Amino acid sequence: MHTFAVKIALKIFCAFLILLIIVGNIRNSYNSKKQYFFFLNILLATFLMLVFDVLSKTSTIVLLGAVFKSFSYIFYFLTITLFSFYITAYIREKTDFSYFLAKMTVPVCAIFALGWSLSAFNEIFFLVRKDLHRFIYWVGQLGGTVVISICFVIIFKNRKVLKIYDNLFFLLFSIFPASAFFLRHLVYFFSIDISLAVSELLIYIFINVKKTQELSEQQLLISKYKASAMYSQIRPHFIFNVLNSIYVMCAKDSRLAQNAIEKFSDYLRSNIEFIEKDEKISIGQEMNLVKNYVALEKLRFADELKVEYDIQADDFFIPPCSSRSLRTL
Repeated sequence: MHTFAVKIALKIFCAFLILLIIVGNIRNSYNSKKQYFFFLNILLATFLMLVFDVLSKTSTIVLLGAVFKSFSYIFYFLTITLFSFYITAYIREKTDFSYFLAKMTVPVCAIFALGWSLSAFNEIFFLVRKDLHRFIYWVGQLGGTVVISICFVIIFKNRKVLKIYDNLFFLLFSIFPASAFFLRHLVYFFSIDISLAVSELLIYIFINVKKTQELSEQQLLISKYKASAMYSQIRPHFIFNVLNSIYVMCAKDSRLAQNAIEKFSDYLRSNIEFIEKDEKISIGQEMNLVKNYVALEKLRFADELKVEYDIQADDFFIPPCSSRSLRTL
């Protein structure tokens, strides 16, 4: 009785964790990718498998327990089928790998899911009880074994395409159920459905660690890009020239120097704000930036620099790049 309660508690705990993950990721933007769509459905199928299995073992009505057990078998085969498609979708992001092997799991799972779901009522096809002396019990295990073996073949065929940690975590889905198949006869609370749930939770952790790493790398690249963009927008020699002009101007015309400092401050502030926002700006904002830039350049070139503005429309947005283009002239 104690081991039975432990087994039920483990299944409920795994189902609860999986439910939290499903709820937390159902609206996540990166689930739009096919591989994450498959994985989310794997989690959903595993959750239903665990729930129906717990209901079948705790039901006091024999017929109702058989119905719950039947659904548990169906969702078990759906889980392992979806996993073959998930691995294939993951690999197809790196290389052109066919869904052929994954599609082979569909008829196998359909046949064995039907056989097991009907056998839950009267053992018409497979022996539901774990009677190791009956050959028909081992025949019933072929379906899951074949599908998990296909998953292993998919991973093995693409071992060079996948990274080491990809191979390791995906193999968990093949190794854990196989281990549970033998250990459950030695340790009562070991079961295939628990092992599937645990392997999926570990893969989910792996996905999130990898996603966090990718986001960190992207943030680093964005930071480098922004630093480079800021450097290109505000070149040091331009700043030095303006400061030198203002320095000379301070001795000759303090009011003009104040005006130049104001324009220079507006120019720097606008450049930094536009870069930090990383979005398009109105043509009016860009023209203000351009005019400040031209005014600062006129400190050096005076009447030698003449600019004419012919802006016939001011209701559109552009990247903040016009002033940079001016400096390349």
